[in-house]
Amino acid sequence: MERSHISLQKWAIGLYLMETNLKSVSSMKVHRDLGIPQSSASFIAHRIQKY
Repeated sequence: MERSHISLQKWAIGLYLMETNLKSVSSMKVHRDLGIPQSSASFIAHRIQKY
C-alpha cells in the first residue's frame, strides 16, 4: 500500500474480496468490482497474494 496511488478504501475492499472467497479471485473480478484499471487490480492482487 505504501507509495500507491490507490485509495486505502480500494485496498481494504480488494483485501476483503480476496480473503473471503474460498477460491482465488482473479484480478479481472477485482477490476470489475472496484471500478479500477485492470493493471491496478493486478497490482493489488499480487501484493495481497505476496503476503
